[in-house]
Amino acid sequence: MTFRIVQLVLFCSSFVSTAALANIVGSDLQNFVPASTSVDGVTVNNALTLGQGRFGLGLFVDYATNTLPYFKEEDGTTRDREKEFNDAVTTLDLQVAYGLTNWWDISVAAPFIVGQQEGEDDEPHGFYGRKGLVGYRVGTKLRVLEVGPFAVGVVGTAAYNRVQDNPYSQRKWPSTSLELATSLNMGRWLLTANAGYRWRQGEPGETIREDLPVERFGDQVIYSAGAVVPLGSTWAVLAEVYGARNWDDFSEESPRATSINESVLGLRYDVTPEIQLHLGGGAEMQHSISSADLRAYTGIRWTIGAKETAPVPSMAPASAPTLQNVMPVSLTARPDAVIDLDDVHFGFDSFEVRDPKAAEIMQRLSELMRLHPDIDRVIVEGHTCDIGSDHYNMKLSDRRAIAVEKWLVNRYGIDAKKLHSIGWGEWQPKVANADAASRQQNRRVSFKIYFQKNQPGEKVYEARSNF
Repeated sequence: MTFRIVQLVLFCSSFVSTAALANIVGSDLQNFVPASTSVDGVTVNNALTLGQGRFGLGLFVDYATNTLPYFKEEDGTTRDREKEFNDAVTTLDLQVAYGLTNWWDISVAAPFIVGQQEGEDDEPHGFYGRKGLVGYRVGTKLRVLEVGPFAVGVVGTAAYNRVQDNPYSQRKWPSTSLELATSLNMGRWLLTANAGYRWRQGEPGETIREDLPVERFGDQVIYSAGAVVPLGSTWAVLAEVYGARNWDDFSEESPRATSINESVLGLRYDVTPEIQLHLGGGAEMQHSISSADLRAYTGIRWTIGAKETAPVPSMAPASAPTLQNVMPVSLTARPDAVIDLDDVHFGFDSFEVRDPKAAEIMQRLSELMRLHPDIDRVIVEGHTCDIGSDHYNMKLSDRRAIAVEKWLVNRYGIDAKKLHSIGWGEWQPKVANADAASRQQNRRVSFKIYFQKNQPGEKVYEARSNF
């Protein structure tokens, strides 16, 4: 089914491309470029990847006002800086991404011009001659480092030009870029930042220069940053800024700069762990090429594909012999007691221990371990709900278990040799992930307590059943 869906997406893209765009503005002049996958922000790339064998499908529609450049007339005036309605351009961006490995994604995107409105047409200005497919973007992302909540990736992108009479490049491959993507999970906040360089090839043709006073502008330093703040288990606020620094002028007769700075603010709603809806808006921070006075966007992202068949935590229960080497009891053995921090809920996307109930339960556990020195081992297990990718949830559950283990060692003096932390991700839910309340219950930490096995004839501790 997955293969058929991707075939359908590519077929629709090639069919619409028969209406190839002819314009005198250029495909580089729509600055709103959605990122490729559900692990990313709206325009900012996360350092994390989709996961092996998973597809990401995305569709974004952007409506932007006053993005077309106007040029000075003989008296030296231009309406370009006026905030009244001059023009509006509606674009559509279709994305397909695939996880080749757990650390390597590839992607293809197809941007379209689907609508254009113009106000007064009494001044020379750029405009799109026809609607249709502008070109393609091909990209790749490598996650190269992940240390706790911090991750680093490398993103490469190349643009293919289908624009006829492109004033800024006659090349089929007008630009390529390379960026460093970083992400930091601060518990409740997820921060991302990208920085890199864009190489621009080609220049306006002589025919275009006869009609418009435009010049070639060169390479750019590109940058972006974003923050994701969850609002409960299904809603999140996304705030982002993005831009490009350039030292050339694209025209002496336009007030627009070639250096770009824009911002967007939006909401994300997780219909299911696989489906995201986006809605938001933005505006220019600097009057520059294709920057909008106002823009509004909406989008949907859908992640599909095979899930992993077994968890892969930092101390993954890959096989019984492996576990026997690191602890005297197998995780498959029945524990003598189990305690769930199910009434002490972790926040969405968080591994911080803040609830005083958690401190109370860990205090009880530490007292029990002091009263019963024959407790041989306590397995601290972290769990998450089903929102997010398998890889991300596994890492988050690891961090939850480690955070609780550090509490027990540093605050209550528990012998670290008796503690082992393991993350299970979303693979062992306590209840079905049916709604926000049930997902809250699944974001928990469990303690599995194992006593030393008594010799034949010795009395079994009664306390183990009364904890």
